[in-house]
Formats: sequence, C-alpha cells, structure tokens
Amino acid sequence: MIPPIDSKVFRRVLGQFGTGVTVVAFRRNAEVLGMTVNSFASVSLDPPLVLFCPGLSTRFAKDAVLGEEFTVSILSESQKDVCFHFAGGAELETPPWRAFAEKIPIVEHCLSWLACRTVAIHEHGDHLVVLGEVVEVGWEAETANPLLFFRGEFPNIVSAKGETSSLH
Repeated sequence: MIPPIDSKVFRRVLGQFGTGVTVVAFRRNAEVLGMTVNSFASVSLDPPLVLFCPGLSTRFAKDAVLGEEFTVSILSESQKDVCFHFAGGAELETPPWRAFAEKIPIVEHCLSWLACRTVAIHEHGDHLVVLGEVVEVGWEAETANPLLFFRGEFPNIVSAKGETSSLH
C-alpha cells in the first residue's frame, strides 16, 4: 500500500509549477463577486473550453449551477494588489471592474479576458472542477507582462524585449 502524501509536501511540490494568476468573477443576487484563481487551464479549442478549480468553501462552489456565467480576467504584473484583494487580502481603494461590469465583470487593465458559460461541474476532493464554454474573449493590456506565481512568490520575469520586470 502506498503511504499517504503529506499535504505540506504536496503543496511544496506543486509550488514548483509556475502558473499565471486570474480573477474569476460571477454574479450572485445582483452582486459581482470575484476570487483569485491559479488553477485555470484551457481544455479545448473546438469547442472553446476552459476549466478552473474553486475550493468547496468558496461562494462560487456553494451555489454553482449549470448555465451560470463567469468571466476569467488574466492579470498583468502590475495587478498584484488585485490578486491579493480577491484572495481575501486588503481592500482596494476603488473597484477593479472596467466600465459595463454590470454586463460582463472584467478586471480593468487585465491582459485578456474570457466570458464563459458553465457546462459541467464535478466535485473531486476538496475542490470543484468547473468546465466553461467560452462565449466571448478580449484584450485589455496585451503588451504587459503577466502576473506569475511560483514557489509561493511573484517572481521577476524578463519580457520578450529583454526587459526585467520587478514584481516585489
């Protein structure tokens, strides 16, 4: 029999995989809610599908339904404050949503965004796997560098132009 894997060791091993950082936004009773998500991936180009994995304790997981709409805003390196806010950290001075957020809640100045419709929800372990069909996409700050998460930190990256960015 294989011994159980220690959760701290498992988290440390997974921290070796660098990820981008997104904010998933959705509506509940006319309120726009968001959460920081780095467990996000593309699934299919035809049809266009993506997935993300919210914890079972999140507001999204508690009331998620098929057909529900959500957006994914891919954050730029200058949006660490937005990342922390939606991860339960400090409040932002002003709401991060771009104009017309009542229609599609998108984080202003994000790199790019996807509007999706929930097509499948699967519970696995302490998370849901949410599959969304992409119905609209766009760019906000296409030339900025992404916000990356690696080993529990936001590392400096070198842009395609050879410029080093500082995220600390």
